[in-house]
Amino acid sequence: MNAAHRPARTTHTTQADTRLGWARSILADIEVHSDARIRRACKTILTHSRDHAERQLATDLLTMLAASATEDK
Repeated sequence: MNAAHRPARTTHTTQADTRLGWARSILADIEVHSDARIRRACKTILTHSRDHAERQLATDLLTMLAASATEDK
């Protein structure tokens, strides 16, 4: 297929894909990252992802992080 037949990607789409890639890599290697970075990755997934299972995982992780932050106080 010729490149002229493909629609140009917008900057917004490219940035969203980059952010999702970053967030997915954080959650793939969750053991080595701080709570703050995991929290940011979850929020990024909730903002940009359309995958239901991925969004549910992010929601569950945010709930767990909030509960552990409450216990620490």
